[in-house]
Amino acid sequence: MDDGARTVYVGLFVHLLRDALANRMIQYSGERIMYVAERREAACAEVQTRLVGNKLDTALDFRLTRIGGRWLVYDAILDGTSLIGSYRAQLASIIRDGSLAQLMEKLQEKTLLVKLFETHGS
Repeated sequence: MDDGARTVYVGLFVHLLRDALANRMIQYSGERIMYVAERREAACAEVQTRLVGNKLDTALDFRLTRIGGRWLVYDAILDGTSLIGSYRAQLASIIRDGSLAQLMEKLQEKTLLVKLFETHGS
């Protein structure tokens, strides 16, 4: 993959992850988030929380990295399942069964669908 394609892929993947996490958080917007603990090592950290509500009591952990003096979330783990890990498996399957071009096309489609929903949805 050349640098131009890599830049496009990273941008699409970042948007996909951001939108997936935002959609998950919207699903749980009525629940309380309780702080449990945190671990920090150099420029990496993990914040452990629990989502608690009438119908829900589940672990939600955030992995962060420090870049330019700011802590940024790079993964969310809901009940032991990593958002990045899930997408990595799905994307590897698309590449294995198809091609890199098909992967890029699917990422662009998902990004366009989210933009369409944001513009015309709720």
